Amino acid sequence: MLKLTRQNLLTLAAGVVIAGAGSVAGAATAALYTDSSTATGNSFAAGTVAVRLTDTNESSLSSVAASISGTTMAPGDSTRGFIEVSNTGSLAQRYAVSTSDTTAAGATNTAMSSALTVGVDSRASGTACTASQGGAGQTSVKAAGTTLQSLAIGDATTGAQAGDRALAAGAAERLCFYVLLPSATGNASQGGTASYTFTFAAEQTANN
Repeated sequence: MLKLTRQNLLTLAAGVVIAGAGSVAGAATAALYTDSSTATGNSFAAGTVAVRLTDTNESSLSSVAASISGTTMAPGDSTRGFIEVSNTGSLAQRYAVSTSDTTAAGATNTAMSSALTVGVDSRASGTACTASQGGAGQTSVKAAGTTLQSLAIGDATTGAQAGDRALAAGAAERLCFYVLLPSATGNASQGGTASYTFTFAAEQTANN
C-alpha cells in the first residue's frame, strides 16, 4: 500500500501539472491564425515570325511574282530586279533563300535555264539597286557568276546556318538580283524560256 507522505503528494501534484501544460500547448498549436493572398491576371502571349516580300509591282505579300525578268535576251545580255524582305513579326528572325528551277520541259528551255548565272547584293530597304552589281551602298551576298540553278542564300535547316540573313523585328532589306546570260552560251538556248521560284524561309533567332 502506497503511503501518502508529504513528498509523494508533492510529486503526484507536479506530474498532474506537467500533463496539463502539455495539453494546453497542443491546443495552442492547432489554433494558429492564418491568412492567404492571390496574384491574378498573369498573362502570356506568344511572339510571331512573319516574312513579307515586296518587288516592283507588289508590296508586303507572302507571295510575289515577276520580280526579276528578262525578254529577248541574247548571249552577253543581263537583267536585274529586286525582292525586298521584311520582318513583319514581333520576334527577331533569320531567313534563307532556296531556288527551284520551274522551267518547262524542252531542250531549248533546259539549255537556257542551265546557262543563266546570277549575283546578289543587299542594300537598305526602299533604296534603288544600282545598274550593276557592287554599286555604292550595296553589300555582296552572292558573287556574280553563281549558277542560277544552284543559287542558295543561307540554309533553311533549323538553327543558325552559314549565310543566313538576320532581320530584327520590324526591319527590312532589299536584295538586288543581277541575272546574266553568258556570252559563251551556245546556240542550243536560242528561243528558250526559263523560270525560277525563290522560297524565303524564316525562323526566330533564339530559343530561351
